Amino acid sequence: MEFESSILVSQCPPVVVGIAADHGGFELKRFLAGKLRAAGCKLIDFGDRHLRADDDYPDYVVPLARAISRGDVPRGVALCGSGVGASIVANKVVGVRACLIHDTFSAHQGVEDDDLNLICLGGLVIGHALAWELVQTFLTARFSAADRHCRRLAKVAELEGKIAGSVALSRARASGSEKQDSADKDVGKSLPEGMSSTERPHQRGVDDGIDGSRFQTNGHHHPDVHQQTVREAKELWRYEGNPN
Repeated sequence: MEFESSILVSQCPPVVVGIAADHGGFELKRFLAGKLRAAGCKLIDFGDRHLRADDDYPDYVVPLARAISRGDVPRGVALCGSGVGASIVANKVVGVRACLIHDTFSAHQGVEDDDLNLICLGGLVIGHALAWELVQTFLTARFSAADRHCRRLAKVAELEGKIAGSVALSRARASGSEKQDSADKDVGKSLPEGMSSTERPHQRGVDDGIDGSRFQTNGHHHPDVHQQTVREAKELWRYEGNPN
């Protein structure tokens, strides 16, 4: 059953929400945009602004994802025909945690456990009522900041940092410069704002993987490292306490 706009307002104060879609999600985007504005949200529309059968979802989803990564937009909604392409391209942007979601459980659980910040929907797959319910559920959910979830997300952040570092080093090699200070500067530009120094990527090479010893000792989580990781993760996501 479709929720009323007043429910979103009562559970969550007006927030900034980004939205983007190609032709496959255009009609559903227009519907959701109207509902979000009626609910009191400040909506930033990243396009497409006109229905064009030959447009490409990365042209609209990537600017939305980058705005989320920078912290300009706390959460967003991305649409394409199936929602798959939007999800794939959004997750290429460091700091974005996007997922294709068509059920209400995942819409709130993804935020509570995984700090989901971009929900992806298939404009040719689900109807208006369900889409609006999913968006409301997504926007009113809050990250739990439980230690285990912070620890797991810190591992994801470290992996993203290593990938960003690998790209920076590859670019430095391509330009004929492998000076460490130049690579460090490039890596710094690639990392999401607010990433702590201990979460910066190692500079040893493009094939580095996650150093599992940082998190585990003989298969168990080392308590000191565990607590350090939790603190860093909370700092990274600027978590100041559960408002609920």
